[in-house]
Amino acid sequence: MNKRKFLVLKAAIDRETKNLDKIESRLQKYRRILSDLAAHENQHEALDLADACILVGAALDDYYLAVENIFKVIATELDGGLPAGEHWHRQLLTNMMLEVPGIRPPLLSENTVFQLDELRKFRHLFRNIYGFALDAARVADLAERVPDITKRLKQEVNCFLATMQSIYSISKENYHPKQGPRL
Repeated sequence: MNKRKFLVLKAAIDRETKNLDKIESRLQKYRRILSDLAAHENQHEALDLADACILVGAALDDYYLAVENIFKVIATELDGGLPAGEHWHRQLLTNMMLEVPGIRPPLLSENTVFQLDELRKFRHLFRNIYGFALDAARVADLAERVPDITKRLKQEVNCFLATMQSIYSISKENYHPKQGPRL
């Protein structure tokens, strides 16, 4: 991987990380509404509990989409493409634990994959049932875990990028965040 490809990879990952921050902020706002509705069992600003579950569920769906977009960039640029088959989403996630010697380090730890797999499963459920059938307690629990998942994910992504920089001998002085690459 040359410097230019690394910088494009890093920029794509950075873009999705910023998207995660935006989604997480919205998710926390929606989670408070869900919590308030669950506690008081009444309407809140014209929403009921099912509506709040749909809002939080959509934000969780968006969150995993942003995470999976990071995986897609890595799989496409470093792993030779996306997995094939019916369970490709699961395979893409588990592939992020792999070290590919001479190509890339693992992106994620087993614990992070386990946490993200819960979100992946929820996304599948969310896309395949009616919103009013969502379990409010499960939705709230997943939403509450997101800040910790984000913190862990960002740490692991930063470690991955630092290792990639080292593997490909890409020096920090070749890139200035405001001016772009110096190739």
